[in-house]
Amino acid sequence: MRELLARSNEALLLDQVHDAVIATNLQGTIYLWNSGAERIYGYSKSEIIGQPISRLYFPDDTGLLQ
Repeated sequence: MRELLARSNEALLLDQVHDAVIATNLQGTIYLWNSGAERIYGYSKSEIIGQPISRLYFPDDTGLLQ
């Protein structure tokens, strides 16, 4: 229960940050997206969670991911 409460508090804190906070797994799949990221990138959490981080790059920038 304590761990669940700590995660909830962390999520609330991250949503208060005005900057984008994005986390991916080793495969580059987004699993964390805060409200700052929603504001900056225009995707809601439900739209972007589970998507590849490359979705945030312009086609000319994909070489940066390698």
